[in-house]
Amino acid sequence: MTDQGPNQTLYLNNLPDRLSKDKLRRQLYNICSKFGSVLDIIVHPGQSMRGQAWVVFSSVDTATKAMNRLNGYVFFTKAMKAQFAKANSDVIAKLEGKFVARPRKSKEASNGERASAKRVKVAADDESGAPAAASAGGGHDSNNPPGPILKVDNIPDDVPKERLVELFSKYEGYMDLRHVPAKMLAFAEYRTTDQAKLAREGLRGHQITASHKLRVNFAKPRE
Repeated sequence: MTDQGPNQTLYLNNLPDRLSKDKLRRQLYNICSKFGSVLDIIVHPGQSMRGQAWVVFSSVDTATKAMNRLNGYVFFTKAMKAQFAKANSDVIAKLEGKFVARPRKSKEASNGERASAKRVKVAADDESGAPAAASAGGGHDSNNPPGPILKVDNIPDDVPKERLVELFSKYEGYMDLRHVPAKMLAFAEYRTTDQAKLAREGLRGHQITASHKLRVNFAKPRE
């Protein structure tokens, strides 16, 4: 990759290729979050992609500061290489309303990807300690009909409300967020269902800490 113009996504390479994907993601999160808010970390499991990662920051300034500090940083005995990615990630494209879905692949490829995604989902469930479809209070929130209120599960009790507001208020139509730390959940409200859908799509599976991913579904309709 050649150097690109400043954006919110950094491309990191010359990383240890023997670390597991989950361990590498956790270690990178611990390092990168020191520079500011980290929206996403992408680590591909394929053998040909080992030793590489993409880190999405909340702002260009934060990404620039991180790049300057991380380029040449010794990480597990290897000097890390950091530069701006060729393009911002899908997370940023969705935030800016510029996301364009990629062309659909062949049925055979899709079946293979679904099987791979299922394996990854099982691993994520094991890591968080609860099935992704189940809410803190039980039931399957993914079956609720779309609405303007989102239910957010799997929030560690040390994550402050301000951090959640920072994430959900970036989406158009944000109105309010109610945090229930005792139950590891929150409710984010938007003006319209379509606006809530965009927020749900952008933040579902967001790595809120090194070991927790958000579960974002539509809340049960009010009676």
